[in-house]
Amino acid sequence: MHGPLIATLLLDLLRHRLPEAEVASFRFKAVRPTFDINPFSVCGRPLADGKTVHLWAKDHEGWLTMDATAVLT
Repeated sequence: MHGPLIATLLLDLLRHRLPEAEVASFRFKAVRPTFDINPFSVCGRPLADGKTVHLWAKDHEGWLTMDATAVLT
């Protein structure tokens, strides 16, 4: 799958879980290919500082495929 599409899905997850959040910056790095023949997951969790959200995607075997960080204003 196209890496920027997965990055967009990660941001969509952030918007769904934190609809009032304003994103100041977003960085992502593709770590491993994601193929559309298998399901994959997008995941995220806020960090303790209250301004950073760690986001990631994983394939059907649980392998990390994309790692991302969003900083909120």
